[in-house]
Amino acid sequence: MSCKVAGISHPPGYPIHALLGKLFTALPVGTVAFRVNLLSAVLGAGTCSIIWWIMRLLAAGPASAYAAALAYGVSRVFWSQAIIAEVYSLNTFLFFLLLALCLRARDRASPRRLGALGLVFGLSLANHWPLILLSVPGLLILLRSRLKEIARHLPLILAGMIVGLLPYVCMVLRSWMSPEISFHGPLDSWTRVREFISRASYSEADSSPIAGWNDKLRFLGFLGGQAAGQFTALGAAAAAGGCLLQWRRWPAALGLALTWCLLATSVGLLLLLDWDFEFLTRATFQVYPLIPYGVMALWLGLAVEETAEWIGRKTPWPRERAGAVLACLFVAAALWANLPDNRRAGYTWARDYAAAVLGALDRDAVLFVTGDVPTGTLGYLHRVEGVRPDVTLYNDRGFVFGNRLFPPWTPAAERGRILSAFIAGTGRPVYYIGEMPHPYGVIEYGLFRKVDRSAPGGSRPAADDRMLSFYEYAVAAAPRDPWTHHHRESLLGDCGFLLPFWLHNENDPVRKERLAALSEAVLTSFSGLLRHAEGLLLLGRLDEALRLARRAEARAGEALSKQQRARLYGLTAEILHRSGRTQEAVPYLMDSIAALPFPERNRSVFQLLQYYAGHRQTAAYSELRQRFYSAGAVPPEVSALDARVGSDPASPASRPR
Repeated sequence: MSCKVAGISHPPGYPIHALLGKLFTALPVGTVAFRVNLLSAVLGAGTCSIIWWIMRLLAAGPASAYAAALAYGVSRVFWSQAIIAEVYSLNTFLFFLLLALCLRARDRASPRRLGALGLVFGLSLANHWPLILLSVPGLLILLRSRLKEIARHLPLILAGMIVGLLPYVCMVLRSWMSPEISFHGPLDSWTRVREFISRASYSEADSSPIAGWNDKLRFLGFLGGQAAGQFTALGAAAAAGGCLLQWRRWPAALGLALTWCLLATSVGLLLLLDWDFEFLTRATFQVYPLIPYGVMALWLGLAVEETAEWIGRKTPWPRERAGAVLACLFVAAALWANLPDNRRAGYTWARDYAAAVLGALDRDAVLFVTGDVPTGTLGYLHRVEGVRPDVTLYNDRGFVFGNRLFPPWTPAAERGRILSAFIAGTGRPVYYIGEMPHPYGVIEYGLFRKVDRSAPGGSRPAADDRMLSFYEYAVAAAPRDPWTHHHRESLLGDCGFLLPFWLHNENDPVRKERLAALSEAVLTSFSGLLRHAEGLLLLGRLDEALRLARRAEARAGEALSKQQRARLYGLTAEILHRSGRTQEAVPYLMDSIAALPFPERNRSVFQLLQYYAGHRQTAAYSELRQRFYSAGAVPPEVSALDARVGSDPASPASRPR
């Protein structure tokens, strides 16, 4: 979306990618999405060409240079990022161009080469600066023999760097023009500019308060598995051999530089991020180590070079022929292994989802969207391809779209007041995805909700045939990437929650049979299973709900997030409590709290406090309350429990001895 209108992407803005993307949208071929995807493909091909060039600069033969370049091109994650509209192929292009220029400057640090080095460094910071900055010490190690020349020509290098950073200036100026797509809106102060470029809004996302060293260790294991799978086990073994060979074949400074760049942008990055080891964080992190995988490709090429020379010495085969055969072997193995995950022909999940939502809205509707997937997919189809021009799209947090009702930093209470006033003041049909405050009733369709002005409150499920058709498509879909998998699971969870109500209210035997078949399919999904149990709980069908909760618990594995695990245990406890088996619910409440020990995000904390207060277990109540409410404001409901207990649980006298 942002490329089409020369808009502003999410922090830090990626202005150089946005400018290049705008140029590619002018190509007279395919859709706008195809053209921006083509930009990634061109940059990916450029990266592979630079890998080839680096190998040749290191005196490698053509076969080993092609082995490194082509193996990187068909490696699993790099390939996946080179065929979609993303910033990572530009990042690898600029980094390996920097590396090649450093190698050239190491041989002869002419003013021209150093000026080019400064320019490319500035451009790389105008794309994905965190990954580049982590690599800088490695590049300096490579240039340590030229530090005097660098110091002498520092003004020239800085001038080139400033020119390379100018896209940020363009980005700020463009934000003042109120483009149709602008993530935060006008960057109208130095503070807003600094916070946007520094990614300050992601500080909470980059640091989970419940992440610990166990999460980091599991991420390291995940990283090792990812690295081993990029070029197949055969290629990974060759890269490991090349890592050892570099200390004999290449200058020590180069070996140190490559090793630093590999470790800093993989292990070092992991140590800086305080992430929970969960499905979404793994999906996010897996694209970050593309620089390390490129370094591995260089090492693979070195292993091919060494092996080909050994074959040339020991057999009648010429070194060149042996190198060509080995290169074909490694590239073919990686191509064969990674093609299934990266074959995207006919893969239209995002378009199908957006078309289903937009196609089901009333004429002249207003739709509020939330989150990355709905905002991106619906925004693209509606605003770029012009599907349903009668519909007006808003983001419920004030992000992305230029027609925002309030800036993104508006406090939640004020946002709620503005949204409620908007709904009350418009006569158009209003739909929303997610949650939104308003005083009216809600019609629950699954993919979205509709404001029902005829009702003063409450919700009413509606089984729309178009929704059912999409859900039937969704259960049969086979996601090929983690983001589609996560989105599909989320949608099937929503469907699973509504299905008990749809089945309960349906009188047509044909539709009821259709809903029953959909229900069976949805229950193969963990999210569908869990949310279906929640729906049954609200209907009072406790035995069925408990049976499904037990099934979900039996399927719960390491892939579950802490939030999902807490939700599962909390749901089981709630079902047991309502079934009159409160004592059995207590261990599940404890497990839920252990999985997610935050009362703001986990209702189980309050429910366990309720249990202790109701059963006069003062010591246990005091200990739990002290653990979670020893400082700061105490919620009114907890204060009410304090009154029931009969003393101040935070005082030393009431604490267990």
